[in-house]
Amino acid sequence: MTMVDWILFMVVTFQFFNLGQGGCGPSQSDIIFVTDESGSVGAPNFQLTLEALRDTVALLDINSGNVRVGVMCFQSSQRTIFHLNAYTSVTGMQTAIMNINYNSGGTKIGSAMEFTRQNMFVSSKGDRASATNIMVVLTDGVSNDNERSEADLAKAAGIVIISVGIGNNLDVPMLIDIAQDSSHYLQTEYSQLAVTLSAFVQSKVPCPWYCDTGGGFERGGDVSKTSSLNSNTGVTYILEDTLSTISCCGSIESWTFYPKRSGSIYLQIWRPVSGSSSYKLVGYNYLYVHSSNTNRIVKYTVPDNERITVNDGDKVGWYSPGQEIIPYTSSSGSNNQKRFSWGVTTVGTTKSVSSSTTINAQFAIKLNLENDTSELWFVNSGRTIHLYDSAPSGTPVYNFVIGQRSQDMLTKSMSDPSGKFTWNSDTGSVSTSATLVTGQTYVMTFTARKTCLNTTISGGSLSVTASNTPPRITSLPAVMTLSENQQTSITLHVLTVEDDTDNTVTCAIESVDPSSATSNFVLNGASSMSYNLVLNDNPGFSYDTTKKYTIKLSCNDGKNSPVFGYFKLFLQRNVRPFLSNIPATGYSYSASSRPNMTDFITLATTDPDNSQFTYAFEYCGPYSCPLWMLDDTTGLVEYNQSMAGWWKGGFNVGFSVTDGQTKSKTRYIPVHLTGYRYSPSFISLPTVNNIVINENIPPNQYLFTVTFYDLDVDTLTPTFTITNGDWTYFTIKDNTDVYTSNTQIDYETLPRTNYYITVVVSDGTSTVSNGFRIHIRDINEAPTFQTIVYTVTANEGAAGTQLSPYPPAYVFTDVDATDSHFFTLDCGANTSYFSFDHTSGSISFGRVVDVDTGAPRMVSCNVTVYDKGYLTDTADLYIIIYDVNDNAPRFDQKYYTYSLSPGVSLGTVVGLITLTDADLTAPHNSIGRVWFENQPTDSSGQNYFSYDNVTKEFAVAQNLSLYFFGSYLEFQLKARDLGSPPLESTANIVILFEPTTTTVAVTTTETPGSFGNDAKNTLWMTAVGMGGIALLATGSYVAVKAFTSSASSIPGGSSGLINVSSSPPSSDPVAPPPDDPKQEKKPKKAKSKGRDKVFRDSNMV
Repeated sequence: MTMVDWILFMVVTFQFFNLGQGGCGPSQSDIIFVTDESGSVGAPNFQLTLEALRDTVALLDINSGNVRVGVMCFQSSQRTIFHLNAYTSVTGMQTAIMNINYNSGGTKIGSAMEFTRQNMFVSSKGDRASATNIMVVLTDGVSNDNERSEADLAKAAGIVIISVGIGNNLDVPMLIDIAQDSSHYLQTEYSQLAVTLSAFVQSKVPCPWYCDTGGGFERGGDVSKTSSLNSNTGVTYILEDTLSTISCCGSIESWTFYPKRSGSIYLQIWRPVSGSSSYKLVGYNYLYVHSSNTNRIVKYTVPDNERITVNDGDKVGWYSPGQEIIPYTSSSGSNNQKRFSWGVTTVGTTKSVSSSTTINAQFAIKLNLENDTSELWFVNSGRTIHLYDSAPSGTPVYNFVIGQRSQDMLTKSMSDPSGKFTWNSDTGSVSTSATLVTGQTYVMTFTARKTCLNTTISGGSLSVTASNTPPRITSLPAVMTLSENQQTSITLHVLTVEDDTDNTVTCAIESVDPSSATSNFVLNGASSMSYNLVLNDNPGFSYDTTKKYTIKLSCNDGKNSPVFGYFKLFLQRNVRPFLSNIPATGYSYSASSRPNMTDFITLATTDPDNSQFTYAFEYCGPYSCPLWMLDDTTGLVEYNQSMAGWWKGGFNVGFSVTDGQTKSKTRYIPVHLTGYRYSPSFISLPTVNNIVINENIPPNQYLFTVTFYDLDVDTLTPTFTITNGDWTYFTIKDNTDVYTSNTQIDYETLPRTNYYITVVVSDGTSTVSNGFRIHIRDINEAPTFQTIVYTVTANEGAAGTQLSPYPPAYVFTDVDATDSHFFTLDCGANTSYFSFDHTSGSISFGRVVDVDTGAPRMVSCNVTVYDKGYLTDTADLYIIIYDVNDNAPRFDQKYYTYSLSPGVSLGTVVGLITLTDADLTAPHNSIGRVWFENQPTDSSGQNYFSYDNVTKEFAVAQNLSLYFFGSYLEFQLKARDLGSPPLESTANIVILFEPTTTTVAVTTTETPGSFGNDAKNTLWMTAVGMGGIALLATGSYVAVKAFTSSASSIPGGSSGLINVSSSPPSSDPVAPPPDDPKQEKKPKKAKSKGRDKVFRDSNMV
């Protein structure tokens, strides 16, 4: 037999020998081929080397990612062909290998090994800490390059070396020395390299052994060892002998044992903790053994969902809460078993085994192992969670769950690039660990790996979107009225703001209308959520110039668009001060009685607005003035000369007073010195005999005082006449003062625009007359809203939806009867939601508005009316958008398909059916009713299944024994919300009945039944099924016959294996009598094959 034949024989024999126990499962290996391309190789042999590498990588587990491969070539120098992380598929790697060109040179194996260790077995080039590093050195020549010392360094670094010598010109001792051991050295020829290299390398790649999926693999004691039974209570046993130690990777298919007492028992698997004298409880199967099933061999077949995944080195054990159940027979061999008084132990608990009671015995219990083919799945992947950015660290976000159909200690991990979340893989809870940034979406991905065969699932995801609520101004809009003569600083308004997600909000004055008054106002912070709007000193108000100020205030939390509110300040006209102590008839006295420095008068004023005044002379004559103002703030007036030498008959003096805003009309005091006679004289008339007033002058407005005097202090009588005698718009008060009348002057309706008033004054002896003209000027007045707050409403809807009222009933006035008007609308950042008719002011949706997807529910706006002269007034407009019921309830899937056994227990949860409603507000998003349609009922009219809208559980409600394998049920689950009108949705449910199988929900979005409805599929499935049934029946018959022949030797009777349930057996008959009418019903045969077998029934055989 040649070396090649021997290697092939050993590989095949090695694999065949292990079929009884199991097979080689996938493991992680990082392999680098160190390839000789020196001159001794030559181009033809180098091509054969490449073909051997191509065929070798084809047999390695590369596509799954378990094995990574790199290649380098060496002669006198070294070069990397590709690194470990270069290729993830066999085909791409084979192409790269066959494209390697040949270089010639010397042979330096030590330098090549050093280069590979330092430059290729590194994490940045794809080397994994969890993988086995393997270096395969191929050469056909002799090297003297420190090979042995470099091999020692590589082995110390954990690298396994395989050396391959090709041809006869070799340094064989050196090649054996550098290999891991002599079994890792291969000598071959170039002509056989493609076959020998692939087989040899494949045999050296490490892998875990998994338990056989055929006949099974038993571990544990001997069920015939039943001679002794202890009476201890609450004890735990762990079997330490070799036959009870698990030496493969798989899952528990069944337990077989001989109970001698009834009671509860926990069948356990314990895993040694590396580097300590402790074991960890991996999982357990709970059973209750009824008294009718004692003193018999019992086989418990573990349901799929309760199977425990085991690994090489795990230990068999059990815990009996009451007295011991499992018997034993003492042994003289090395069967040292351990007993502990630990009590109940939860899965995942680690226990020290250094102190125990040792029993040298074989116990009547064993287990059967199979390959662990159960799958993993993400229960709730792909969800998006919305959180406020104010959520503190540690805030629970979501429970991300990884499902499995066996008990296994999974290795789980979460990738979070942001570093802002943590995941408790035991509980599934994802929580925040840092502050979130509003507007950011964080995506986490999840991976889980089973301990057996490294079965891995990846790609699970959870997204978290951070959001922030904008602040709300709660104290606006607001208005205030203030006198125009306000001079000192005062607080006009306390601005208050609220924010659900931020503790501090910054507010400011956005604008002031008119803008020239901006410096008059300031906003001072009072607290984190309130501000004082303050009027500064000396604002310089004038009612005639500006009657209203609109202050736009903005508040911002730094994360959302600013929100705005409006404060409006209206001015009141200042009341004119009045000189209250002017004598009606003046003074009359002898000149000699008034020496110099004699007090003339101390003026007094009436003014409800002010207490500070300034007095002044307006007239003193007609000659020289003998008076002076001693103090203009107190109004004290004195003579500044003696009247004894005054040669004139008298004089007239006029005074005025101002409060800083408004000046009083002038009042006159005539002074008569006895002994003289004069004619009346006019003191004041309008300049150039003309008064010009605007049409909008207020009624009862003072215009002018006509003053006259007579040095004789006679009684003077004035008479006023007006053009055409039309006193409609004017009146005379106090026989001297010209006022507008109570009738408002409207330029557009006047009969004339000029009125001439003539004044005749008589002292009874002589008269004087004069006159003046009043001209009325047309001006443009701004429109004025009479109502300053308006509200329009609409239901959310499509573009063009009109907001009611349509148009809004704007109430404004404009004294200019011929003015035309138009409107504008300002809703800040939300303006784009609306379409606005500038002529009528009507409002409709400018685009689709859906509050369920983030559209605003209430918008604060300003509507402004303009006249043709672009004078304006502004009012507040609030738009309220109502949520309507426009989203029906939604099942997470349209179709649900489940596989069940007719013998499934009542109350079994078949699956979770999630039901949501996307509407924003109640009652639209509230589920009102959930019910079944077309679901068959039992003889008493009860539904076979139930649905709990709170827990979302779809469960078995009635006995399903009427149904048999191949039958099915098809019905609907419907839901209706509480909105008006209510909306409904429907989910279709198909129940497929399979033999001795209990299932958890297997959902699909496909329409069920498509496979079985195909006629061709039905034909070949029927043929295969019939053949399978025949084969199964034959095998069952042989097995029963064989077991029956040996059952008589089993202690406890000849009845053989007994069925055992996880609860005490029922006394009810197993099946109804043959004439039971229920047996005559023929349930429908399934039209489609079940999607997935998930669980098997809890059954004992």
